[in-house]
Amino acid sequence: MTVAVILAHWGGSEHVTLLERIFARISEVGKPSAGIVVWIRLAWYPLLVLMYAAGISALAARRFDMLKVALLAPVYSEQRLSGRSDPPVVLAVVGNLTEIVEQFKRLPDMEKKYVPRSEHIYRKVQPLLEDELFLGRTYDKLFDDFEMLLALSFADLRDDNVKAHVWGPPGRFAWKERGRFSDEKVYSNFITQAKAEGQDWGPLRVGFFRGSNTRFSEVADAYAQLLSQINWW
Repeated sequence: MTVAVILAHWGGSEHVTLLERIFARISEVGKPSAGIVVWIRLAWYPLLVLMYAAGISALAARRFDMLKVALLAPVYSEQRLSGRSDPPVVLAVVGNLTEIVEQFKRLPDMEKKYVPRSEHIYRKVQPLLEDELFLGRTYDKLFDDFEMLLALSFADLRDDNVKAHVWGPPGRFAWKERGRFSDEKVYSNFITQAKAEGQDWGPLRVGFFRGSNTRFSEVADAYAQLLSQINWW
């Protein structure tokens, strides 16, 4: 995690492939194919933590090339996802861990959380990022921004027809979006700003959402509709 954080934040363009290699090598570690489902799926947990640590670090430095690695780096998976044996890391990790997302409620202080996996990772990576990057109060916003990009990237890659089948993992930002005041609506504010930047928006420049502002808007609007239908109570 420390190496990934440093590379994602301070690495040069020549270090992009090195960060990709970290994700690739960890994904190749042997995973059980039979046994208790929870333990099989948790074999992807180390990559989940690495995605968040590297992704938030990259966002803090506006290193969208490194952010692309943290979410879209090809990894090895015995399951063919989207017809590929080397799917983007976000597809492989979220696809496997979503099956056991409710198990994260078994962790201490997580039993009453709306999004226990998200809350757990929020606590998990903060100490390291604070030690290395001194993020302070900016950590909360960076965490939300990364989770929104994670959810939207997953939705984009999962299905071409997002209007009919949109889904991406709701994180802490999802329940915040239901707040009463405009400054609490982190998703709406994030999307408004991204759309205002158009093709100049950093993630689009490096190839997220197929490099298309139209595709991004399609995914973002469909996901907004999904969020409005979630009943937290």
